Amino acid sequence: MRNPKDFFKPMAIGAPEPAREIPFRPSRMIHFFDPSNPKMAAKVPSIAAKCDVILGNLEDAVQADKKTEAREGFIKIAKENDFGDCQLWTRVNSLDSPWFLDDMWQIVQEVGDKVDVIMVPKVEGPWDIHYVDRLLAQLEARAGVKRPILVHAILETALGVANVEEIAGASPRMQGLSLGPADLAASRRMKTTRVGGGHPGYLVRQDPDADNPDAPRATAQQDLWHYTIARMVDACVANGIFAYYGPFGDIRDTLACEDQFRNAFLLGCVGAWSLHPVQIDIQPARRRGALGQEGHRRDGRRLWRRHDRRQNAGRCNVQAVPGDGWARSHARRKGRRPEGGLPVLKGVTMSTHHRPRRSVLYMPGANARALDKSRALPADALIFDLEDAVAPDAKANARTQVIQAVETGGYAKREIFIRTNGLNTPWGYDDLVAAAKAGPDAVLLPKVESAETVRQAESVLLSHGAPPEMAIWCMMETPRAMLHAEEIADASPRLGGLVMGTSDLAKDLQSPPWDCASWRRALRESRSSMGSISI
Repeated sequence: MRNPKDFFKPMAIGAPEPAREIPFRPSRMIHFFDPSNPKMAAKVPSIAAKCDVILGNLEDAVQADKKTEAREGFIKIAKENDFGDCQLWTRVNSLDSPWFLDDMWQIVQEVGDKVDVIMVPKVEGPWDIHYVDRLLAQLEARAGVKRPILVHAILETALGVANVEEIAGASPRMQGLSLGPADLAASRRMKTTRVGGGHPGYLVRQDPDADNPDAPRATAQQDLWHYTIARMVDACVANGIFAYYGPFGDIRDTLACEDQFRNAFLLGCVGAWSLHPVQIDIQPARRRGALGQEGHRRDGRRLWRRHDRRQNAGRCNVQAVPGDGWARSHARRKGRRPEGGLPVLKGVTMSTHHRPRRSVLYMPGANARALDKSRALPADALIFDLEDAVAPDAKANARTQVIQAVETGGYAKREIFIRTNGLNTPWGYDDLVAAAKAGPDAVLLPKVESAETVRQAESVLLSHGAPPEMAIWCMMETPRAMLHAEEIADASPRLGGLVMGTSDLAKDLQSPPWDCASWRRALRESRSSMGSISI
């Protein structure tokens, strides 16, 4: 395995030092043009003045007999124009094509000092990026290029999506990833009606009316690309690069194009492609529509306030848990007998008796009065917080107060959690040791990103006499946690559930917290392993 320090050594003698951080430059719209088309080439200077990225496309839009002409046209445009703040990118032909090597050789040799990013199509695994990485270093050294040219990969095959995490972290050159919906749909045997769009048959139908089963039932078309975009965004953010939505092929339908771009933006994409000048202005419009209007922000806040009131009887600092507790109370209201219960976790003495978690109240561990008052509050579970709610200079005192409160008891049948500090902090280990001795129902670990963190916590609890029924719950607060959700969910027989930290996760994803899609991935993985999740 390659030593991590070697990532920041040039891969060829004389090549520029690799980038240690991908600079964030506005790239809301990547506008494609065909350099072999004289009419398009003539418009490049004026178009570059109103978009963030201008990209010379050498691949799909160019016929085989015009590949050389397109390459030479791009080099000529790059030499003759000053693009100002607009970035200059190019999409080369695929690695398995007869034109790829000539594209790379001539572009880096002739205009390598002006090209910001090279977009590589049909990337299927980290091996493709490793090859491009080494080749670029050799060509940069030969041409005397002083700064590294970055690489952008397109996900266009099922294998590429399956390897998206490895692709995103394959090289310091990686600038970002784009969704290539046309070829990806063909690779998956998906059915779509247009490039980047969906299919009217992919829908959900309203449940039948019990009083009138023959009444019409409304349907709504669903987004075929939701899962792929969310997974791509997680991989990009976890590796410090940027995610982009690809093309929307129906140039005439600007309204649907704007909808699709807005959806991708809300999921965390920083930009999209435009194939025609009419699509360039869509990007600023969708940003205003997504976040800029006060109405959208107000609707989001109202949605969460209403959710809090319904689930928690107005307690604004209570988190609702849409899990089995809600399902059972809903079943009782409907007059149906609830079925099932919490699963028995492997190797741990866990009660099969269902404990409702409809409302979970966070209490700051540094506030002794709050800890005492919580004995009389009508919540199903209590979380005594030693992390976010406690200042660094109050950590030790908060730990002492929380342990004393747990040992004193008086919380009736309420489930008691202790949220510790992370094991990578100066307080995390001591928090776990103290919790093991006090014996709450569970410890809640913040910012868990791997199964190894869970196993380390389990080892600490075991070595300090934690009772066998004491569970571990994990806070999922980063994109890397989402990528490792399945491994985390299966890391330990003590694992009792996953808790979505939507605030920190949305901040990392640059996505509004009420539209955070990654929780669906954690929900799927947690359900397959042990059946509990909260948000």
